[in-house]
Amino acid sequence: MTEHMTPVVAKVLPEEKAAFAAATRRVGTTPSNAIRMFIAAFNRCGTFPFDISPAGAFGPGGSEEKPRDVSTAA
Repeated sequence: MTEHMTPVVAKVLPEEKAAFAAATRRVGTTPSNAIRMFIAAFNRCGTFPFDISPAGAFGPGGSEEKPRDVSTAA
């Protein structure tokens, strides 16, 4: 039995779509697969699987709290 997949739709600028397709090709995957990987990582972490703070990567001032260790999360 095959698993039923449902589409995810997002509107992006044409140049963002082209850049995303090129970037996924460079790393050997497809845009659809990259989106599936992002969704799986987001669900595993329960949040973004990367730093989204304006300073980026806990830049100036560092992080207000320590990153959560998701390896032991239930």
